[in-house]
Amino acid sequence: MAPSESRPTVQPGQEAPDFLLPLVSEDGEVALGDYRGRSPLLLALLRSIWCPFCRRHITRLAETRLKLERAGVELLAVTEGPTESVRKYFRMRPPRIRVASDSECHIYRAYDVPMPPPTPEYKQLRATARINPTGEAPEPMSLDAVQTWLRNHNRFGEIPEDQPELLRPTRPDFNNIHAGHFLIDRAGVVRWVHIETPIDDLSRYGVFPTDDEILAAARAAGV
Repeated sequence: MAPSESRPTVQPGQEAPDFLLPLVSEDGEVALGDYRGRSPLLLALLRSIWCPFCRRHITRLAETRLKLERAGVELLAVTEGPTESVRKYFRMRPPRIRVASDSECHIYRAYDVPMPPPTPEYKQLRATARINPTGEAPEPMSLDAVQTWLRNHNRFGEIPEDQPELLRPTRPDFNNIHAGHFLIDRAGVVRWVHIETPIDDLSRYGVFPTDDEILAAARAAGV
């Protein structure tokens, strides 16, 4: 499959696929049905905590959650890591938002977020794209190089709770997840979609929607 070929992501106006996932920010499980008929939901489908961009985004989403709550919208983030190791991580660093885990990426497939296979073309894109989305690295780097630099810079992996995520084997298709945000109304219909970056242009890898963009989408959708 060439980098530009992908199934279409779930689009505004379509019914949001159901899910049932274990929570890692607290005990229990979470389902789309918990929100249907009660509250709109911003669903953030992210990579696991090995990704420095997603770790930073989960921290920032704590402020986003407060703004969304004032607008009557709830927030749920999902990571693709194994439940127990991610749960240990968040016990050490409480996320201040609800976070669930999907170790088999069922929800990512259901919502059709881009998960490009590791073809030679995609590997070439990862090697040639130059990014520095947080502005912390000394210069723009390849995707893998900047993630490694940020992990070292943030000293991720230096405590036992980090080790399972840092050292676990990663399935290539999971490693290539492009994060997606979905605003779902009370009726369970998707009203707004933000995909991190297309699979044939990685220049915005690690760039997530701002609070202003999310709140504007909620106002425009009337949720």
